[in-house]
Amino acid sequence: MPVSNSPYSTELQIVTVSEARRFPVFAKRVLDSDPVRANLILPTLLKCYAAESKGQVMNGHLWIVVHVAGAVYFIASCTRGYMGDYPLFIYTPIPSDQLIPHYIRPALTMIATTLFHSRLISPRRIYSVFAQETVTLTFASVWTEITGIAPESTPYYHAKISYATQDSVARSNRDVSPIRNAFCEMRPAVASDVVGIADLCFRFAKESEPFVLSWQAALEEARILVQCGQVWVYTATFPGRPTAIASIVATTRNTDVAAAITKVYTHPDFRSQGCAERLVRKVCFHLLQTKKYIVLYVGLDNRAANVYQKVGFLGIGQNAQPVPLVDNWLEIGFDRNQVKLGHW
Repeated sequence: MPVSNSPYSTELQIVTVSEARRFPVFAKRVLDSDPVRANLILPTLLKCYAAESKGQVMNGHLWIVVHVAGAVYFIASCTRGYMGDYPLFIYTPIPSDQLIPHYIRPALTMIATTLFHSRLISPRRIYSVFAQETVTLTFASVWTEITGIAPESTPYYHAKISYATQDSVARSNRDVSPIRNAFCEMRPAVASDVVGIADLCFRFAKESEPFVLSWQAALEEARILVQCGQVWVYTATFPGRPTAIASIVATTRNTDVAAAITKVYTHPDFRSQGCAERLVRKVCFHLLQTKKYIVLYVGLDNRAANVYQKVGFLGIGQNAQPVPLVDNWLEIGFDRNQVKLGHW
């Protein structure tokens, strides 16, 4: 498909696969070389590849690569996590200041058309799209034109992508006093923590409309996080009282090079006491023993951005300086009466 006046290419090609082992090698190299921005797609791809190598059948996954002679422009994924279908994630190596709607529209139209005509998924499966802001806005417009499914009036999530490294966290080694009059611990969660973690997962989801969870679903999420070793807890024990979980940090979407902090939540009874900052820093120090990057998405209206800045996450918080790779990402949902909502 010709791209009129595009500075990127003269002819676009598309590859669609439903098995990770068939994912194009040239596209995998691009994801490997950009572990921060590729974090939404690469970990699931690797997990599916590992499972397929053991003979497991991984249903419900689809990847679309748009390229010109092996030069990747976009990679889209419709994949699943342990709590349900993920949004449509779209990755691009194109710098954000070059993502001009007129130029990227033909490639995104190819993705939308491929999804619409796919025999593997229904248009109802595309309940939202999450990508760099310009990509999301352009794709949502195209998708509505093709399907007639309108976007929700309010975006689901507007965030900055950020990351921390060993150097940035080390430079921000700021001490925070523990909870007063309590014995506090920060450690990986164990089985006996599941109910307390479930309570915080339930509360977190309740504040993350429309991705709310029932109590049973929150309990299942907590069990999986603990079983997979993907959650840390900050506990507080006061004299004569049972131990309470003050804060949690979940770390998922891990690769050999990068990990992602995907959930941070402090119980209302323990807020403004430095729990999240202490626990996030502890988790970062642990992860950076084996990882080069820790990825984090922070809502533009999230007051905790200053906390993450203190820990060492780059390009966010008060008076933050521009940093490569740190830019705005946007999730737009589609009419909930016409789609089937997933969870992430």
